[in-house]
Amino acid sequence: MSERQPPVNERNQPAPASSRGRAGIAATVQFAGFQFDFERGQLRQGGTLIPLSPKPDALLRFFLANPQRLISKTELMDSLWPDVVVTHDSLVHCIGELRSRLGDHGAALIATSPRRGYMFDAEVRPVQPDRADPPARRPETAAAPVQRNRWLAVAAPLCVSAIGIALAIYMASGRRSPGRLPLR
Repeated sequence: MSERQPPVNERNQPAPASSRGRAGIAATVQFAGFQFDFERGQLRQGGTLIPLSPKPDALLRFFLANPQRLISKTELMDSLWPDVVVTHDSLVHCIGELRSRLGDHGAALIATSPRRGYMFDAEVRPVQPDRADPPARRPETAAAPVQRNRWLAVAAPLCVSAIGIALAIYMASGRRSPGRLPLR
C-alpha cells in the first residue's frame, strides 16, 4: 500500500525564504498538470515552458505557498506591491494575466470570492527530484563572443582607414580655410 503524500502546505520542509517566498515549499511543485520550479522561476505544462512576467510570477508563488486558502485582496496587494500604492485594478489585471497563462485551467484554479479575495483552488504537491522535468537547455552562446571579435577585427581597421582618408582629404583641401577671406 502506498501512503498518501501530504500537500505541500502540510509538510515541514526547510527552505530558504529568498528562493521560495515561504519556508515549507519544495523546490519544484506540481498542480493541475503544471509544474513550477521556484529555483528557476519556470512554469511548465507537459514539458512546455510558459513564460511569466514578474508580477504574475510573484502572484503564482504566493498562491502556491498558500493553496486552498481564501486570501484577501489587501493581503495579495501588500505581497505583490509592498511599498507602492496601487488600485484593485492592478490586482485584477495581474490575476487576469496569470489566468491567461494557465489557459483553460486558469478560471478554475484561481477562484474569485466577491468582495473578499481569491483562492488558488488546487492541490499543490512537491515533485520528487528524479521526476522533475529537466531544465530547459539554453542555446549555446559561446560562438557569440568569437563572432563579435571577428566583427571588431574587420570593423576597427576599416574605421581607422576611413578616418585617415577623411583627414588626408581635409588636409589637402583645407590649406585655405573656407571661412577666411584673403587679406588686402
